[in-house]
Amino acid sequence: MKQVKDCNNHTICYIDEATGYVEASYKRQTTSTYLSIGEQFKIVRDSAKTVITRISNTKMKIERYRLAA
Repeated sequence: MKQVKDCNNHTICYIDEATGYVEASYKRQTTSTYLSIGEQFKIVRDSAKTVITRISNTKMKIERYRLAA
C-alpha cells in the first residue's frame, strides 16, 4: 500500500494502485472503497482538497489543492 499526503504534508489515505483499493482514516473512522477505471475519490480536510483518480489498471492520478480560507 502506498501512502498519500495532502498539500499540507498530512497523510490522508493509503492506496493500492494494482487493485484500486483506497483506505482513508480520520478521527477514528475508516472509509474504504475500490475504484474502477475513471472513478474518483475526493477528500477534503481543513484547508486541503485531494482528488484520487484511477486512470488505468496500474496507475492512479493524485491532485492536491489548497482551499481558500
